[in-house]
Amino acid sequence: MRRPDLSQCRLLPLIGHSAGASTLIPLEQGGALPFVLKRSFFVHGARANEFRGGHANAVTTEALICVQGTVTATLDDGDHAGSFLLDAPNVALIISPMIWVDLHIHTDNAILLACTDTSWAEAALAYYRERDAWERALEHCAAA
Repeated sequence: MRRPDLSQCRLLPLIGHSAGASTLIPLEQGGALPFVLKRSFFVHGARANEFRGGHANAVTTEALICVQGTVTATLDDGDHAGSFLLDAPNVALIISPMIWVDLHIHTDNAILLACTDTSWAEAALAYYRERDAWERALEHCAAA
């Protein structure tokens, strides 16, 4: 397993198609996302100042899109940390494997869409929910 690198995580503009006051943003195979989409899910009903995340996945690359509201994603590769403000549905945050993710939801009823390159079963096998376990795993990662 390669050591994670925060510089590989980035904000990616999503191209929309406007018609009147509304905009359609497609997420399809070979389209906007830099990976083959295998799973998507969303988080909704969160309250302002709620925290989610607190995990890393060894094999999953994901795109987070704040469809409604405002969320800050703080990412950590073990050496460097950075925060990304997600407040527009036409921007995706691309997160590489083994990056620790903490989410701060700023607004009531925010909706956060996640798109990943692994199935639920694949991702569940390599999921770190305890930060100390993730930090120990980083010690065994090869330099990028």
